[in-house]
Amino acid sequence: MVAGSGFLALLQDIPRHASVAVASYLLLTVAALIGMRLLWDRDDPNAVLLMLAVAVLVRLLFFGKAPFLSTDVYRYLWDGRVLLHGIDPYIVKPQDIAVHALRLDWLWSFIDWRSMPSLYPPFSLVLFALADKLDDRGLLGIKALVEIGDLAVLGILIAALRQRRMPAGRAALYAWSPLVIVEFAWSGHQEVWCLAALAAAVLLYDRGSTIGSALALAAAVLFKLYPAALIPSMYFRRPWAPVATVAATVGVAYLPFVKANPNVVGFLPEFATRYHFNDSLNGALHTPLAMLSFLLCVVMSVWARKSGLDFVKTMVLLIAAYLLLSPTVNPWYLTVFALLLPLVPQVFEGAFGPSMLGIFVWLAISLLGYAAEASPAAHLVEYLPVFIGGAMSAARLTLPYLQALRPSLESDWGA
Repeated sequence: MVAGSGFLALLQDIPRHASVAVASYLLLTVAALIGMRLLWDRDDPNAVLLMLAVAVLVRLLFFGKAPFLSTDVYRYLWDGRVLLHGIDPYIVKPQDIAVHALRLDWLWSFIDWRSMPSLYPPFSLVLFALADKLDDRGLLGIKALVEIGDLAVLGILIAALRQRRMPAGRAALYAWSPLVIVEFAWSGHQEVWCLAALAAAVLLYDRGSTIGSALALAAAVLFKLYPAALIPSMYFRRPWAPVATVAATVGVAYLPFVKANPNVVGFLPEFATRYHFNDSLNGALHTPLAMLSFLLCVVMSVWARKSGLDFVKTMVLLIAAYLLLSPTVNPWYLTVFALLLPLVPQVFEGAFGPSMLGIFVWLAISLLGYAAEASPAAHLVEYLPVFIGGAMSAARLTLPYLQALRPSLESDWGA
């Protein structure tokens, strides 16, 4: 893993040495998969120490390396800088004359989506502002904050595994995930803080702290909006207190922006309806029908929880449905599975085992998403495992009902 990460981190001209970059990533992936398998059932201190040491080392190799696969980190700093200057990022676009003075330094040349305001929730904007405050001349501030969040996820994940009486070695699926390493340590995506809040929500939920888990889930929503869809299935028994807690927390966070402009979602509605990248089912169903389908999935998740399905397994399935129905699926969106899959009991067994395995393979090969527009073959390979796994799980779920109906059908046919 260190060798694969080191080769990739030391490459200076990746387009020119693309074959070396691909080989390095493949080495990292193979090593990670073998390591995850070896550590999966381990719970001894030496195994945990090895897992943590390697995780920290490979992340350090990418800390000073400029992003290559995505330029989002520069937009983070821009939105944070705009907020620090007392300007509402949900209103003012990078190209507007009101921020002309901010365009006179190094950051401007890296900014994309210049004609669009921000789409990030308030906690993300605060994180961006803090990063720019820490380092307004480079990426060290945002990268440091992202890595703090990354290691926080790992620490909370280990605590959650202990709470669920599962081996801590399972955390290697997150700690050694090549996608997690590349997207957070290298690309600096703020998604990691949503995962940290989501991990805290799972831990507190398992400990019986309803309000605490609701506050953590609200924090996740304030970094990334989709965790709001998890509320019905998490709190289906006594929903009023946790729902009120999440709503009040999110409302208070948005209040300063609402006072200046009721449209606090910025560019998000347009981004969610007009732009498509690496999507699957959304391309066939189109956005309105895809949204309706996802609402049905939310309802089904509540039914699954009432039927006794583990709540983390329900979260995995619902988030997978969300991504499959989304118009844009960037590879780093899948890092949530590296967090949640280790927490699922008997994850690859039972009726949903094939689905979980398909999601795991999707996570492992998700960097193919960057090639989706250029290569239909890469797009097909990326999504094929998760659809095959889903079809196999559907067959396993329906087979008992068909077998129960068989005697009745045979007697009717005979009659």
